[in-house]
Amino acid sequence: MDSILIHCRPRDSAYAHTLCTWLEQQAAGLSTRPGIRRARIIHRATLGADDPHQHGWLLECELVEAASPDSDALRELLTDMRLIGFDPIIFTVRPSRRDNGM
Repeated sequence: MDSILIHCRPRDSAYAHTLCTWLEQQAAGLSTRPGIRRARIIHRATLGADDPHQHGWLLECELVEAASPDSDALRELLTDMRLIGFDPIIFTVRPSRRDNGM
């Protein structure tokens, strides 16, 4: 299954809770789009002596049968992320396809 992984790191950790809520809403919206099987948020944090230190989130979008997501929706999402205080990094994952003859 193909997937897109976006590392969402906030520029200012003071707004982490607000950014997390916004990101969860975006993931729910992506899950309803054709071509996307599901979108989920993975929280990245390091536990400290007093409080956990937030490192950001991973937004994983699993695509339906190598479908490509709506590029306009993804472009708008990334633009919005940058405008509200994220530094997103995009990773794409495509499983290796083995040749039956080898």
